[in-house]
Amino acid sequence: MSRRELVSLLLVSPIFVSSLLVSGARGQDRTAEIRRMILDAGRALQEGSAPRFVSYFALNDPVAAGRLRSGVSALFAQKDVAVSIEVQRIEASGDGFDAEANWLLQLTPRDQPGAVERRQEQVRMRIADNAKGKPRIVAFEPLELLEPMP
Repeated sequence: MSRRELVSLLLVSPIFVSSLLVSGARGQDRTAEIRRMILDAGRALQEGSAPRFVSYFALNDPVAAGRLRSGVSALFAQKDVAVSIEVQRIEASGDGFDAEANWLLQLTPRDQPGAVERRQEQVRMRIADNAKGKPRIVAFEPLELLEPMP
């Protein structure tokens, strides 16, 4: 390697390394933003705010979106909800993110405060940005977790 190539390499390397570090930090910030959004959705669910909870979703499937809205509203009409969410994985994938989290719901009937129903599921979510650049859940499985029991 010539002296000129070595000098050129030494000048370019810090720029390359710093761009990698900035890119990695941006990815970590993005992951933290998505984690916060998922946990905020859980807080809205626990507070019984159907409109706020549904605002974290932009489901691609209109039938699923309708099921989510009606299911959560019916669930709140019947039960008080306590929520615990443990986000286990968030990975960039294509133009969005894939996430997995352990959701635990404790549902107490409004007319029988002593009886508690526990629901626990490993939830798979697809996250993508909405038109304003905010992350939203565009796919959520199993959606039955958020529906009332017949």
